[in-house]
Amino acid sequence: MSESGSWRAGKSSSTARGYGYEWQQLRAAHLAVRPHCVYCLRALGMAGWLPADVVLECAARGIVEPIGTICDHIIPHRGDRRLLLDPANIQTLCKPHHDSAKQREERGDGRR
Repeated sequence: MSESGSWRAGKSSSTARGYGYEWQQLRAAHLAVRPHCVYCLRALGMAGWLPADVVLECAARGIVEPIGTICDHIIPHRGDRRLLLDPANIQTLCKPHHDSAKQREERGDGRR
């Protein structure tokens, strides 16, 4: 479930944590326009590239396209609906980067 003292405490479902219809719509729209993991793009030297250019460059390099499936909050929302639903506060991450690099950043240990 959730950690004691956390804004998540007592909220077992994603809907109870604020991830309802509005979030699902925002997430789908974001991933449709920005399908690539921003950390992977940075590592590949393609940060800020348009998705079509990323696809072509990955094909030219013979590498797998860095698709992300997670819409991550740049500034953790901690229950603040304004931050939760702010399109400018969302970035696309792949699961490995979300579960490792991003978590270290949020803990503040500075490693990537």
